[in-house]
Amino acid sequence: MTDPEVTHIVEAQAEIVYSGKALGNVDTRTQFGDPEVALVNRQRLIDVLDPAHYVLQVVQLGPDFLDLSDIADEDLEPSYPTDGLFINRPNIALGLNTADCSAITMYDAREGGAMGLIHGGRQGVDGDIHLAALEHITGVRGVPKEHLRLHFAPAIRAASYYYPELSAEQMADPKWKDFITLAHGNYHIDLLGRIIRELTDAGIEPEQMEINPIDVGAHLGYFSHARSNRTGEPRGRNGIAAVLRPAIAA
Repeated sequence: MTDPEVTHIVEAQAEIVYSGKALGNVDTRTQFGDPEVALVNRQRLIDVLDPAHYVLQVVQLGPDFLDLSDIADEDLEPSYPTDGLFINRPNIALGLNTADCSAITMYDAREGGAMGLIHGGRQGVDGDIHLAALEHITGVRGVPKEHLRLHFAPAIRAASYYYPELSAEQMADPKWKDFITLAHGNYHIDLLGRIIRELTDAGIEPEQMEINPIDVGAHLGYFSHARSNRTGEPRGRNGIAAVLRPAIAA
């Protein structure tokens, strides 16, 4: 199924979809508008993948994730409070709603044996969620590092992610040293840059990563928490979902 308001990416062993303002808010919390409308929008996103099951991660702004691989299909909950989900079989779509943070799909591009969808927010990155997820899919799920492919959905970039002040703790953290710059009286945070650098240092080659160039903080076609705080525009959440599809392998 296709939907003109949904971006549909077909890669070796996986399919990924994401949406922005054209589809509409996909978060059912009342602070973002009518929950019924959001649910309809989210279902349109899911329908493009047509999975057997859809499981949403309800973001907790932390470094923890869950592996659903040992849970039978019929016992899967519709959502879990976590910042990442893993699965080891096809046709189980993993979902995530974001407004700025990186949504990282990492999966076995050779055999289709495992997939994770990770919420790469600042708090989670401070807790090394991206590196722990990499260790999990290679160590626990047994996917050779060289077989991995990582897909980054649209996310905020340093040019749009800025504040006049940052916490003393973040400013003093050596891990942020190369990823905070002062320009025009604001401190700009390169969250995506840190994630990519640290994954590269951990052994992921640049050609294994597909990084969408859209800056949601600047692109008016996407919801952005940071931008809405500055402009007062209506808030909402973009949708991302991913599913393993071994049958489509070339």
